[in-house]
Amino acid sequence: QVDWSALAGWHVAAPGFGIKSLAYYREFVRPQAEADALAGLFGPELAFAGQLAAQRPAEQHYLVKLAMPGVTLAAPADATLAHWAPDGALYRELLEMIAAAHASQAATARLRVAGLLWMQGESDALQADSAARYADNLTTFLQRLRGDLAALGCATDADFPVVLGRIQDNPAWSERAQVREAQRAVSTRLPAVTLVDTDDFSAHLLPDGIHFAEAAQHALGERMYRALFPTDETP
Repeated sequence: QVDWSALAGWHVAAPGFGIKSLAYYREFVRPQAEADALAGLFGPELAFAGQLAAQRPAEQHYLVKLAMPGVTLAAPADATLAHWAPDGALYRELLEMIAAAHASQAATARLRVAGLLWMQGESDALQADSAARYADNLTTFLQRLRGDLAALGCATDADFPVVLGRIQDNPAWSERAQVREAQRAVSTRLPAVTLVDTDDFSAHLLPDGIHFAEAAQHALGERMYRALFPTDETP
């Protein structure tokens, strides 16, 4: 029930943006002590942004991020719970944020969606039903998003590239085998979809044993960059 797009704005890429900063950004007030606590909160977008700046310095780049933990791609039976299924609140907010980002620079830049980075699926791998439907749900999500953004004029290519982060082969995700296979299948079935692996991040998890620590987030961002721009030279 949060109007995520109302919290959106352009910032220089830095730690502290996304859902976990909502409490600090509510009413656009950010006390310094709380702001300092955000310094360790970031995802793969920071390393991805660093690669963009290093590899393509003559261009301007814009990233739109909407992150929500513990959310399934399948619409849950409880309609009040957040999910990523098309026509749900999060999906609509993502479209609104991208459309607003596109329009905000219209006077100075011709922005177009260059690609989507998608790291999700762990919550679906906790339930047999959502895991069994993950291939169909992911296919529907990507096809709808591509079509909707093209219809909005935000994407020139109706099949803009997508990079999927494959969920780990982690015992914490009881139905992981089905979701992992679904991600592999979708990456071969749909055009311009690339799958990147995360299994080697097992040594770089937070103490809970499931969330990526800083080294893993950084490596994921660089890996996603290489997948989206394979001809660029990266270390």
